Formats: sequence, structure tokens, C-alpha cells
Amino acid sequence: MRGRAVDFKRPGGPALTRRAVAGMPRGALLLDVGCGAGESVVHLNGRGMRALGVDRDASVLPSSESPHGGCFLAADAENLPFEENFFDGVMFECSLSKTENPGRALRESRRTLKPFGRLMISDFYARAEEGRHTGVLGRIERIETTLARVRGEGFISVAIEDCTGCLRQLWGQLILDMGREAILEELGAGRQSAVKYGYFLLTAQKGKSP
Repeated sequence: MRGRAVDFKRPGGPALTRRAVAGMPRGALLLDVGCGAGESVVHLNGRGMRALGVDRDASVLPSSESPHGGCFLAADAENLPFEENFFDGVMFECSLSKTENPGRALRESRRTLKPFGRLMISDFYARAEEGRHTGVLGRIERIETTLARVRGEGFISVAIEDCTGCLRQLWGQLILDMGREAILEELGAGRQSAVKYGYFLLTAQKGKSP
């Protein structure tokens, strides 16, 4: 889901990944859904976690056993090949917005999480009008839409942090490097897109059945 011709690495980079897992113990078993080339998996394994990565696009994945740490396999977010109550944490970095059925993806995440396991989502949001893009971005929804979906799937202790500053910093550099028109084309947004972009980090816990 991540990893395209142009390098649109996730806003905030490894620092935001570390913020998402803050407070989790060393050795925690984590799943990165839509892991792309596996940068976050490698980073987390290097910091004492046990991270695995899945992506529906097998062509972007590292070898099944990366020498840098972590296991990778081709799998869809809506049909995860793991048993119930398996992971301490499940994360979506710029990938939930690319799923065809985000509700089903969240249900699969909840199924595979241990009791009170942590859900972590970092993604784009619409500050006003919502939209859907055809390039590296998918659905751009309002934060309220995402919150309702997460709570509707039975997650509790939902907290959200606005990280739009990270997005502005990254895109500002990309515009300087590539130009605005090239960025819009890669995003699949079109010149007339009315979407005003933001970026967020959401954390939640697996709760009781909805």
C-alpha cells in the first residue's frame, strides 16, 4: 500500500511510529498492516519490539525473512491470516484509507488483537470537504467519520492527535523538489480538488464486543 514511484514517506517518519507505540513493553508483538517496503517493521524490531508486516501488494514487500529484522507476507487487511487474540498492537500507517472496506479491516484488527491490545492509525484526513483520490492517496475523510467507525467497531479509550504540522513539513519539501503539479498528479487529486488535507495519529484499545 505504501511505496510508489515518488517517495511519499509517511509524515512524521519513524518519530511518529515511536509515538504511536510509546509505553508498550519491549517484546510486544505488533502487526503493521499495509507495511509497504517494511521500514516501520525494521525500525520497531531494532527498538526491541517483535514486528511483522503484511501488504496486499507482494511486489513491494522485502523477502519473507528480512536480514534487518521482521517477517513479511502478502495478505489483505480485510482477511488477516492470524488467530484471534494474537497481537499486542495493530497499526495502519497511511493504509486504512486505501482499504476497500475499512470497517471490515478494523474488525479483523480487533479480532487479532489481545484483550486491551492497541490499535494505531496514522493517516490523512479532510479538514472540510471529503474526497477520494486515484493515486497514492485513497479516501480522505473527516476525523469525525474515522472516529465513528473506530468506536462503532468496539474500540475504546480512543485518543486522537493532530499531526498536520508533519504533513506540511514533508509536502513543503516535496513541492520544492518536484513542483506542485507533479505532486497533485502522484496524489491523484486533480488540479480542482477542494480537499484541505490534515494528518492525524489515533490510538485506541480493544474493548468489549459492540
